[in-house]
Amino acid sequence: MGKDDLRVAIDPILKNYQATLEMGVWIGTPTECLVDYQGQKSFSAASISKLVLYAYYLEQIIEKKIDPQQVICVSPVDLTGGAGVIRLFPQKKGWTISELLTAMIAVSDNTATNVLLDLVGLPTLQAWIQEPEIQFERYMMRPIKDKENRLTPSVAAKLLLRCVEREEAALGFSPLNQQQFQDGLAGNFAETAQPSCRIFNKTGRLDRIEHDVAYLQANETTIIIAAFSYDKAGSGRGISWLREIGQTVYQQYFK
Repeated sequence: MGKDDLRVAIDPILKNYQATLEMGVWIGTPTECLVDYQGQKSFSAASISKLVLYAYYLEQIIEKKIDPQQVICVSPVDLTGGAGVIRLFPQKKGWTISELLTAMIAVSDNTATNVLLDLVGLPTLQAWIQEPEIQFERYMMRPIKDKENRLTPSVAAKLLLRCVEREEAALGFSPLNQQQFQDGLAGNFAETAQPSCRIFNKTGRLDRIEHDVAYLQANETTIIIAAFSYDKAGSGRGISWLREIGQTVYQQYFK
């Protein structure tokens, strides 16, 4: 399967949704871009921004600057709304960094994210970021005027690859492979995919925003997809767009 064949398969999907969605798609292997449609377009990142913090922690753990078994106290004032499970267990006061990272990625836990961000400090994270396409300016569920976390699809794909390559070494397991929200890119095949096809992904969802970035691996084939959308018309079609993109790639490379 060549990149021209994939682009021919993806083009009709993009055209079908152009009237209702702003879209950015980057599809490729770890070494080659196969499809780039507005891959450099900046979008409000939603929970995809958690990959930035995740990449930071994985690097620090591998370099032995952070101990993943360090226990962090989570107080009632730390509990944050939105996605997550930590706020459902107020009786549990101590969480290891490894547990917080797992919650942040596997169930997109906002409390875990904010606690981890507090631990290192937003200025430290911002100073660590090298890519100009990454803007990390605020905590989860704490809107600030003119401050937003933003990413491009192409840099999101690179972040995911970076995290997949490091999380086993840092944590001994893969929270990305345990992602509970697989109704986006993998929505049409997650439950029926060949057992050998491993799915690592992170979703991002807000009002009118449907993002997903996925790493698909089977045998000698690895494909990374980053698909971002903003629903201009409030049509609710963002999720179906993601599923069509993901299913097309899956059928081309893994079916």
